[in-house]
Amino acid sequence: MVTVFQDVLITHFPDVSELAAPLGVSLFEVAGNGQDANVTQGQVSRMVRQVRQLRQVSRSMTMVMVSNDPDFLTAFATWSFKGRLLMWSTRLLVLTRIPLDCFHLIRNILAMTNSMLLHITDSSPLRVNMYLDYPYSPPGTRPLSVASWSPNKGINKNSPMPFYPDKFLRLSQRPRLVVSRVVIATEKTAVIDDPDHPGEKKIVGFNAENELIETIAKAMNFTIKYVAPPDGQWGYLDDNGFWTGMIGMVYREEADIALGLFTMTPERYGVVDFTYPVAISYARIMAARGSPEVTLWGFMMPLTPLVWVGILVALGVYMAVLLAPSCLPSKSLNQTRLFSNASNCVRVLLQQDVFEPEGWWWWERVVLGVWMLMTLVLTRSYTGNLMSLLAVRHIPEPYHALEDLIDSPVKVIFVKGTAEEGAFRFAKSGIKRDVWNLREKNRVILFTTNQLDRVQAILLKGNTAMINLDVYLKKRMAREFTKTGRCVFSLSRSRYIPALDSMAAAKDSPLVPALARKVMQVAEAGLYNYWQTVFFPNITSCLNSPTKVAVMSALSIKNIWGMFLALAGGGVLSVLVFCLELSPFLLRRNITVALSTH
Repeated sequence: MVTVFQDVLITHFPDVSELAAPLGVSLFEVAGNGQDANVTQGQVSRMVRQVRQLRQVSRSMTMVMVSNDPDFLTAFATWSFKGRLLMWSTRLLVLTRIPLDCFHLIRNILAMTNSMLLHITDSSPLRVNMYLDYPYSPPGTRPLSVASWSPNKGINKNSPMPFYPDKFLRLSQRPRLVVSRVVIATEKTAVIDDPDHPGEKKIVGFNAENELIETIAKAMNFTIKYVAPPDGQWGYLDDNGFWTGMIGMVYREEADIALGLFTMTPERYGVVDFTYPVAISYARIMAARGSPEVTLWGFMMPLTPLVWVGILVALGVYMAVLLAPSCLPSKSLNQTRLFSNASNCVRVLLQQDVFEPEGWWWWERVVLGVWMLMTLVLTRSYTGNLMSLLAVRHIPEPYHALEDLIDSPVKVIFVKGTAEEGAFRFAKSGIKRDVWNLREKNRVILFTTNQLDRVQAILLKGNTAMINLDVYLKKRMAREFTKTGRCVFSLSRSRYIPALDSMAAAKDSPLVPALARKVMQVAEAGLYNYWQTVFFPNITSCLNSPTKVAVMSALSIKNIWGMFLALAGGGVLSVLVFCLELSPFLLRRNITVALSTH
C-alpha cells in the first residue's frame, strides 16, 4: 500500500495512476495556498486520523509526503506524533524543494522514524538528493547524503548505507538516554563516578536488571542517566486519571526507558510499549515459616488411617468367627468359653496375656494363632515407626492459597503501584475481591518501594503475609538465607497473575524494536538467569525447604502428651461405662428396699 500526501503547490510529481503499487495507492491532498495555519492544521489532523485507520487495516505501508509548504510540513510533524501515525514498520518519503536549513521540525521526524528526505534542487537538469537523518544528532548537524537521482544518470549512491537502515540497532551519536528506575531500599546500591560524563555521579544497582540495561547500552551504543520517580512506584492509573511511577514518566516523555521489570497489563499497554519479556513470573504468597512443632496425635502417625481402619475391621471379623459357634444348639460348646476366646483377640492386640480355657478345639487355636502373627507384625512396625516419628518436628506453612488468607486473622501486604496490587484493587468479584475487601477489617497494608526495608521485620513477626511477584520474593528469601543460614520464609504452592517481565518505552517509540531484539538475545542466552544467581547466590536454596526436620533430644512431656490425653480420655470413658453398668444394680436395690419397707 502506497499512501501519498501532497498539497497544491507541488510540481514535478507524476500522476498517481502511473505509480506501481500492487496493493493499491491512496491519495490525500491538502490545499495550502494562502490558507490560515489553523485551517491547515485542522485539515492535516483529519487526514492523519484517516491514514491511521488505513494503516491499521494494511499489511504494510509506504508513505510519500509531497509539499513545499512549511506550514503543511509543520502541521504534519505535529499531528503525526499526536495521532501516532508513524511507526517503525511504516516507511516515509518526504519530497520537497524547501532548503534543508528551513525545516527543523520535519527533520526531527525523519531522524526518529524510518524515513528518507528527497530534496529537489533548482539546478538544470533536474536533480534529487536523498538524505538520511540519524536520531539524537546534535543541533546543526547536516543529514547524511545517501544518493542522488537525475533523469540522465539515474540513481547514484554516495554512501554504503542502505536506503532504510535500522538506525536504532546501534546509535551512531552515542546519546544519553534517561532510564527511569525504582531503587528498592533492600537492594545493594553504590554511587560511583560516571565514566561517560566526567564530574557526574551515577547510582549503580547490584542486580540482574542493572546488568541487563548496562549490557544493552553497550550493545546499542548509548549512555544512561538514571532517574527515580518521586512516588517510588512502578506505575498505575489512579482515581484522578494520572499515571504514577515509572510508567507515568515514560508516558509523559520524562524518561526514554522504564526499567522495572514490568508486568504487561491492558491498561499499561494502552500508554506504553513493552519489549520482549526477560522472564515469566507469577504472584505468590510469602510468609514466615513457623517453628518446629510436635504433632498432638503423633502416636497415631506410624500407621495411616486406612491401616487403623483395617485393624479394627480385622478385629471384628476374627471376634465374629470365634463367637459364631455360640449360636449353635450344641452342648459341647460352652458359650462362656467362646466369649473368652473372642476377648482374647483384644488382649492379643493390646499385648496382654491370653486366657486359655480347658478343652480348646484345634480350629480355635488356628484362628487365634493367625491373629497373633498378624498383630506381632503390626505392633513391631508401629513401635519402630513411632520411635522414628518422635524425633520429627513439623514446620507449619499455613498460607498456600488466597482462601487461607481470608480464613486466618492474617494481615496482607501489597506493594503500591504494582500490577499485582492493581489486579486485587480493581477486581469486581471473586476471591481477589474478597482479599481486597479485607481492607475494611484493617487487614491490608500498602507499602511503597521506599518502605520495603520494613517489610522483612514485619513478616518475621508472624501473622503477616505478602503478595508479590515471586522473582522479588525469591530475592528476599535468598537475602535472609545468606544472612542467617536458615530458610525463614516460605512461598505458597498456588500461583496467581502470570506476568511477562519486560522493560517499557513510549508508545510507538522506535527504541522498542531495537530494545526488544537485544533483550531477546540476552534472555535466550540465559544471561538474565545467570545474573540472578550471581547477585543472589542462594536464590534457589529455600524453594523446596522440607516441612519436617529430625532432632536429637530426650523425650519430654511435650512430645507424648497426646498419649496422656488419650489415657485420660479412656479413663473418663471407663468411669462413665462403669456408672452405666452399676446403675441397674443400684436401681434394683432401691426398689427392693422400698418394697421391704412397705
